[in-house]
Amino acid sequence: MDADKRLTGFVPAFRDVADWRAVYRRERAADNRRVVRQVTWECLTDANQRLLVEVTETESAKAARDAVDDAVLEKSIGLERGPDRFGPWSFVYPLAKPCSVNFAWENLAIWVFSCGRKQESVEDWVDRILDELRRYS
Repeated sequence: MDADKRLTGFVPAFRDVADWRAVYRRERAADNRRVVRQVTWECLTDANQRLLVEVTETESAKAARDAVDDAVLEKSIGLERGPDRFGPWSFVYPLAKPCSVNFAWENLAIWVFSCGRKQESVEDWVDRILDELRRYS
């Protein structure tokens, strides 16, 4: 990751996922000149599964790490450091099969959360996002 690189407009597309569709998209301005993009995905084969992806675009890599820190402090659950493959600034809950992952990539703070009635691990989704980010940047 290049600390000076600034990514703009990123929202994960998940083009390789057939049984899911985006059902809600929102973009809003936030504090500190940040832009927040949220996309909710639903599973077409299991109505109990939903996924929220929130991408906060910040002005720098440090600001993205600060945004992740802020998000971790806001949550009332005990987030733990994520696995190395999610990057050095990642936090997960629970550690064994995380249904919530916060991480920083370049100037982006990203939250992936399984928000359906059936909470599933989001590790594969985070891996897809990271693959997409590697191609995007």
